[in-house]
Amino acid sequence: MEFAELRKAIEKVGLVDAHAHNIVALHSSFSFINAFTEATGTGALSFAPHSLSFKRNLREIAELYGCENSLKGVEEYRRSSGLEPSGLKCFEAARISAVLIDDGLKLDEKHDIEWHKSLAPFVGRILRIETFAEEILDSEMPDGWTLDKFTKAFVGKLNSLQSITVADKIVGLKSIAAYRSGLEINTNVARKDAEEGLTEVYLDFGLAVPKLSAQGMISSVKELLELAPIKKVTTVSIEKIQKERILYLVISAKKARECLFSVLRDACIDGDLTLAEAIEAAKDIFALNAIKFYKINVDANAFNSKDTISENSVKIESRAPENSSSLVRIMWVDASGQHRCRAVPVKRFDDIVEKNGVGLTYASMGMSSAADSPADESGLTGVGEIRLMPDISTRKKIPWMERQEMVLADMHLRPGEPWEYCPREALRRVLKVLKDEFNLVMDAGFENEFFLLKSVSREGKEEWVPIDSTPYCSTVAFDAVSPILDEIVASLHSLDITVEQLHAEAGKGQFEMALGHTTCPHSADNLIYTREVIRAIARKHGLLATFVPKFALDDIGSGSHVHLSLLRNGENVFMASGGFSKHGISSIGEEFMAGVLHHLPSILAFTAPIPNSYDRIQPNTWSGAYQCWGKENREAPLRTACPPGIIEGLVSNFEIKAFDACANPYLGLAAIGAAGIDGLREHLRLPEPIDTNPALHANLHRLPQSLSESLEALEKDNVLEDLIGEKLFVAIKGVRKQISAGKDNSD
Repeated sequence: MEFAELRKAIEKVGLVDAHAHNIVALHSSFSFINAFTEATGTGALSFAPHSLSFKRNLREIAELYGCENSLKGVEEYRRSSGLEPSGLKCFEAARISAVLIDDGLKLDEKHDIEWHKSLAPFVGRILRIETFAEEILDSEMPDGWTLDKFTKAFVGKLNSLQSITVADKIVGLKSIAAYRSGLEINTNVARKDAEEGLTEVYLDFGLAVPKLSAQGMISSVKELLELAPIKKVTTVSIEKIQKERILYLVISAKKARECLFSVLRDACIDGDLTLAEAIEAAKDIFALNAIKFYKINVDANAFNSKDTISENSVKIESRAPENSSSLVRIMWVDASGQHRCRAVPVKRFDDIVEKNGVGLTYASMGMSSAADSPADESGLTGVGEIRLMPDISTRKKIPWMERQEMVLADMHLRPGEPWEYCPREALRRVLKVLKDEFNLVMDAGFENEFFLLKSVSREGKEEWVPIDSTPYCSTVAFDAVSPILDEIVASLHSLDITVEQLHAEAGKGQFEMALGHTTCPHSADNLIYTREVIRAIARKHGLLATFVPKFALDDIGSGSHVHLSLLRNGENVFMASGGFSKHGISSIGEEFMAGVLHHLPSILAFTAPIPNSYDRIQPNTWSGAYQCWGKENREAPLRTACPPGIIEGLVSNFEIKAFDACANPYLGLAAIGAAGIDGLREHLRLPEPIDTNPALHANLHRLPQSLSESLEALEKDNVLEDLIGEKLFVAIKGVRKQISAGKDNSD
């Protein structure tokens, strides 16, 4: 890799955090959520968990701690581990070599400077001038304060600080005058003084990291380096190292390194810097500039590596030319659940497509898995064009390809104006209603069932057959494909997709992989990438991975079961809390789930979108064939679940089994969310749970047994139409009708 040395140098540098505040005790009154946001007030804080930086930062700190990906999980870990051990873990992960603390901020239960010395090799004190002045003015002056008296006292006390022991040595002074005056500061000073002061101005971009999106951070730092000399730029600035801000150490440091690598790499590619100059710039920005400015005694060997880099030791290629094989796949999922993509060279993507997208015909959302032409009743034709707009937050390097990337796309009429047929936008619309009306967020976690098939030759013809015929959870089956499963899991990990568990399923050659839960849009994104990874890695090993709902009529089917929960301000509110609860579900959770149960026949048109889907949804196959719910009843289409760690008698989520991999996950989740909203609005209640085989209950309604039956239910469902959107609703029904009438070839 041409930039391996630059990345290594950036990762190696010990960072100097030149703007911190005291850590406070765990029992301090500060709200824990402020670890991840600058928002204040109940209203603003309720929206904080829905920012890009919040989601990313929480996920990464949970991964560092190895705990549950939630505010509660992180806080519980820190309380059980203790502040100093958990803090040290952050300092070590961030590779902090020095921290300079402004202890003039009034904080509840703050630790002194000495306490922090167990966390970093060097800890220095920054004196806040205003606080220093306030302490002088608060002291007694017999004849009252005058300017001359104050000035004398101020200068005298300041000079006396020079004799303070090294342990409490002040390394710099700080003023927050600009905070108060808006830079209306008296400039009536001598020209010589002004010129000398100007040479001492440094620029710190730490507060921009990690509070912006990935592209926002890169864009900001690029602009700063255009305006300021490299020798005058510093980071990491954390502003507050309270019990909450301590988490920003690891987050800020990691993002600062990633961001600076991207900026300096591009500067090398564009010819603005040589590789040696880029490495020198990284050391300056992360450490040497701050060391010089504050005149602190930090081991320079950590920053001045004797390793020399020849200008000819690394060949830096220009950006990929137009005919390069380096490509970015721009992916979308259509109304029929088909994964589709267009690919463009990396240079064109970076220069044009990232901002302007690529063109796509209206007909793309009217096509079915039966034919690559728009369905007659979809309302969409080949007339008209939209823009596929890359969602840069989903841009990933393809694990199984050397020189390709992939990114998921939104559909816009023009950049910045979402198209009403866009599946990802439809999900966002529904979730916005859920948030605006009920202050709720829906989390989802998918299970992926799939068959691994091998090629055999029979009578001169190639056939694909299951790789084995072992039973449920067979260790033999697992051993047979462990290299493939290992590679799949490693690839998913490289994409930041959490795999919770995997095992051999009951079907011949069938496996199941459960993903971690997260917010619905992110969960759907992860599901798309997971299917791509499984198919590609299997193909690489000469196998075929199929997610078709019913591969063999005499064998078990494959679903894409989804587990759902409701959160409010980061807390799971699906399960009951306090008081008596008959089913372990909160009233909010029950109303939402009752709405899903009520609309389940029409939801199937989204989650079971092809005729083959209904071959899977049969009695006695654990796929949920009757309109009912149950507690841990795997024959019920809706099943409440109580995973390990949940208090006995309570349930944290519910599972929908009638969901398969031919469904567009964004549309499936949108339909479920819309049904849940109706349940909340109408205060629907669940019937009694079914705790035995539903097939034994004569009074239970059978769910639709064909796609045409689910379409009949969908035609009558005005609630789903209103929330998902009339035009998109028409297109979906048109596509389903064509699939129902034609021969489906979906996988």
